[in-house]
Amino acid sequence: MKKLLFPFVLLLFAVAVQAQIQDPVKFNSELKILAADEAEVVFTAAIDKGWHVYSTNLGDGGP
Repeated sequence: MKKLLFPFVLLLFAVAVQAQIQDPVKFNSELKILAADEAEVVFTAAIDKGWHVYSTNLGDGGP
């Protein structure tokens, strides 16, 4: 019985860990060269439908 229980518990654990992996946000970055010694890095995030951004320090315009 113990020989069957260990693989079953291991399989159950592997399925539970796999279920926790989600990637609802996709990030893009862009580098803009403004001058010889100046650059701007722009990060853009796209959030899947049904997901939300929460913060305690949002500006007046929102996220």
